[in-house]
Order: sequence, then C-alpha cells, then structure tokens
Amino acid sequence: MLSIFLQSTFDQIIYSRFQGNTVLQYLIFLAYLIGGIVIGRILYFVLKKYVRRITRNTKTNIDDIVIDMIEEPLVALVVIVGFYFGYHQLTLGSRIYKLFTHTTDSFFTITIAWLVIRVVDRILASYRSRRTHLTEEKNELYDHVLPLSRKIIRFTLIVITFIIIINNFGYNVTSLVASLGIGGLAVALAAQELLKNIFGGITIISDRPFGLGDYVEINNFEGVIEEIGLRSIRLKTYEGFVVTIPNHLITETSVKNFNRYKVTRLIFTIGLTYGMTDRQIVTAKRLVEESLNNTKRVVKGTYEIEFINFGDFSLDLYIACDVACNIPPLRRKVQDSINMKIKQAFDKEGIDIAFPTQTIEWKRADS
Repeated sequence: MLSIFLQSTFDQIIYSRFQGNTVLQYLIFLAYLIGGIVIGRILYFVLKKYVRRITRNTKTNIDDIVIDMIEEPLVALVVIVGFYFGYHQLTLGSRIYKLFTHTTDSFFTITIAWLVIRVVDRILASYRSRRTHLTEEKNELYDHVLPLSRKIIRFTLIVITFIIIINNFGYNVTSLVASLGIGGLAVALAAQELLKNIFGGITIISDRPFGLGDYVEINNFEGVIEEIGLRSIRLKTYEGFVVTIPNHLITETSVKNFNRYKVTRLIFTIGLTYGMTDRQIVTAKRLVEESLNNTKRVVKGTYEIEFINFGDFSLDLYIACDVACNIPPLRRKVQDSINMKIKQAFDKEGIDIAFPTQTIEWKRADS
C-alpha cells in the first residue's frame, strides 16, 4: 500500500502542471541545460588536459593554434545546444517561444563573433611573432597598425553582431544602419587626410619599399629612414636635417632604395681633346682599365670603356663598372678614387682631358 501511495504521489507531482507544462517537462529542460553545461565543462577539461598535451608533441603549431581558438567557443556552443533542445521539450506560447528562439540565435551569433575575433587576434599575434622572429628590426608602423587593425576588426564585428541580435528580436535595423552609414561618412570626410595616411601606411607594410636604417631617395630628399610611423616617416638627410614625409605621398611617388642591392653600376664620361691620335685614345682606354683594376670596391670584369661620341669640344669616353657599394656617399668615394687614378695616369702619359673651348676665326673685309 505504501509503495502504491508513493507512486501515486510521485506521479501526481511529476505530472502536475504549472504554466502549461508538467514538472517532468521542466525537469527534462533542466536536464538538457545542466547536461550541456556538464558536457561543456568535460569537453573543456579534455581539450585543456589531454588534447593540448598531444598537440604540443606535434611538429607543427597549427593544431595548437586551432585548439586555442576553438576550445572556449566550442564549450559555449555545447551549452547553447543543450538550452536549444531543452526548451523544445516545453510547451510554450508563441511569444515565449519566439523569445527563447531569438535568445538562442543571439547567443549563437555572439559565440560565432567571439570565435572570429579570437581567430583574427591569433592570426595577428602569430604574424607579429613570426615577423619579430625573422627580423629584430624595429618598425613603428607595424607596432601601430597591427593593434589598430585588431581594434577596428573587433569593433566592426561587435557592431555587426549587435545589429544581427537586434534584427533577431524583430526590430527594424534599416534606420540604424543608415545612421551608422551617415555617421561613418561624416567621420571619414573629417579625417580624410588621416585615413589617407593610415591606408598609405598599410600599403607600405604590404609593399615594404624600405625599412628602418635604409638609405633612400623620396620626393628629392635623400637620407636614412629613422622612423616609420602610422601617419608619416622621418628621414634624416645627408646634411643632418630630419624630413617628415606623410605616408600617402610615399605611395604616390617613386622611391629609390639604395640598400636593396649590394652591387651597383657606376657610369660616367671623360672627354679627351680633339688633338688626340688614335693611338692615344687606345692608350687612354687602357689607362682607364688599369685605374679601375687598382681601385678598391670596383668589381673586375664588369667594365665598359667605349669611345662613343664626338662632342662639341671633346672626344667622349663612356665608362661603366660595377662597384661593391650602394650608398651614395660610398659611391662618391669610389668615384673620387677612380678619378684620381685616371688623372694621374693621364698626366704621366701626356693625355689631355678636354674642357670647353671655342675657336674664333677673324677675316679681314676687303677694302
């Protein structure tokens, strides 16, 4: 009799209704919800304790990155799935059902946005870490742009998520999007120069026309890159002045980077007087070659020494050679050494270097 009484009492409690649902339905709902939480915690523990241990022993770090990115959002998704199946066990009115559905969709959207943000953060962190590993060069442009890019992406994703959530709850977001568009346009117009420089900086990042310490020529300014910033670069000229150049100007003009190649071509011309004989011209060419052979930093076997032109007042010798230097001050030193050796050799052999001359003929008029 007692067991029958207990069974009857239990059935009466279990199947009693409250707000259109039995106690059993509520218990099933709680079971799904708690089950999702428990499974999520177990999954998190397994990923943290065992899967990470396995991925640490692999040769690649891609699996470590993937696990690090998905473990917490994956746990959240499991809890959301538990809640989803749980409330489907209840008999709900249309308003409550829509509320639960919109809530589930919103949490799902937040979780996906969270996952994307984590992916972006990890990609940027990995890129910055790889760049630091490959080069110890300090580049303030990277230090400014990468955190700024991260903030812009995070803010954009949060705004998009917020709009999607509002839309899920049935609100009209058209006016909100239009307001954001107008506000964004106003900000863009107000900060046009700043944005041009920021995007110019991003272009410099992708193209990498120069780095810190490079000797360059930009907008007729020649010198060493001392600082690369988000808005501009600073270049120290050979005279010792510091020139600030906005980034967008760099993307719109040519940049000569003297550091890209260690060996460069030196080209110049020497004019001989018109009184030179053929033999003296041949001798002059030989003396130039010997001078190049005896000059440091000149790469042997790269010479061009040609009699190329009958000038207005000279017989022009074209001289070209490779030199193992790239910076203009060093090239000038090499040029100085070559010129001194050529002049000494020419003076010794009696070969004259031409200078501007003019012959005037006087004719007496018939009387």
